[in-house]
Amino acid sequence: MEYSFSIIDYFDDRDGQNKQAPNLNIPNYEQYGEYFLDEITNISGEYLEEIITKLRKIIKGEIKTYEFGYEVYNFDCDMKECLVLNTFEDWKEEAVIPTVEIFEMLKDWKQFLDENIENKSQS
Repeated sequence: MEYSFSIIDYFDDRDGQNKQAPNLNIPNYEQYGEYFLDEITNISGEYLEEIITKLRKIIKGEIKTYEFGYEVYNFDCDMKECLVLNTFEDWKEEAVIPTVEIFEMLKDWKQFLDENIENKSQS
């Protein structure tokens, strides 16, 4: 899975302030489902840590399966793959992603968030 991270600058009309936000970039993300990026980027840091821990256990063979999700999708994972299921469309299969790839992306995303939140709070 190809991905990168960035910080985007934006103007918040609600409070009239310039702000920055972390951004996950996945070329052709639609291949994983229309709301894939929203689903991943809206997972809280604490839940993201739980997901990473469980996926690591799957990869090591310590547990057989794990499923997670935020709002639209459910990710059903085993040692080999994660099925991306759309819960709003009768559990339609949107994509199949190797578990190792989703694990690496989520781990890297969490690290990026931690580094940028930490740097922001020290400013």
